Amino acid sequence: MKLEEIKSQSPFLEGYDDEPIQMAFYSANCCWWTSFPDDLGSLPPMRYKPGKDGYPGRMIKDPGGHSLPCCPHCGSVLLQAPLLKFIEAAEATPTHYGKYGIQTFIISHERNSMNCYRKWETYDILIDPFGVK
Repeated sequence: MKLEEIKSQSPFLEGYDDEPIQMAFYSANCCWWTSFPDDLGSLPPMRYKPGKDGYPGRMIKDPGGHSLPCCPHCGSVLLQAPLLKFIEAAEATPTHYGKYGIQTFIISHERNSMNCYRKWETYDILIDPFGVK
């Protein structure tokens, strides 16, 4: 998808503001992002079980509990922002995304790469597989 297609095709979501708004969901630990809620992964429901006799507690599965949205590839927790502000911030700092700038940002969208990587430079091979640019 091109950036204009992402902007025009991303759904408007209820419950964020007085009016429906488009949102960007992005990973805390990898470069993955999306603007489509259907792309989100889900961590298994967990809860904290306190330890006994001074021993530390631990996380255990909680089948009836709530799950957190995550990167569907690596399981990283997500942050969110209004889509247009998220894109404007990316366009204002293209060098953050490495050699190919905003093009790298666009290709890291789930609908373009369907992978996640921890470094922006890893996307270079998807943009220019022969390293000729």
